[in-house]
Amino acid sequence: MNTTGKFQVESTFPDAVIELDQKHFPHPWTMEQWKGLSPAQNHLFTWTLGNKLVGYALFQYLTGDDTAHLLKILIDPDRQGSGESQRFWGAIKAHLKSSDLESIYLEVEASNARAIGFYGKCGLTVIRKNKAYYSNGDDALIMTMTL
Repeated sequence: MNTTGKFQVESTFPDAVIELDQKHFPHPWTMEQWKGLSPAQNHLFTWTLGNKLVGYALFQYLTGDDTAHLLKILIDPDRQGSGESQRFWGAIKAHLKSSDLESIYLEVEASNARAIGFYGKCGLTVIRKNKAYYSNGDDALIMTMTL
């Protein structure tokens, strides 16, 4: 069995990614939200082990832009803590750098300590807090990093 993760840039939004999102993401998107994405500005990266999809990351940026907005990232909970998240993140950073992007930013629920810890390990830092950012009233931390 292949134990080395494979990074791939997707040209579409495969059903397997949507299924992973529906199964494991704390606030999964609807099928309509996924199907409404534009491949011209929404860039999907996947991470597979063998033939199994174990992660995805969805960014938004336009050609000529220098900043990528991380919309969603997920590693299958069965693979969390295995180092796959860090390997996937390394591949993401390398790809974004090679695409002439200079920075990444994201929003994360201020109460999501696990995600904040992961992003911190990846090199992102908090630049501000947005009160009641999410529809449920939760605050968001805005985090960023230079590539």
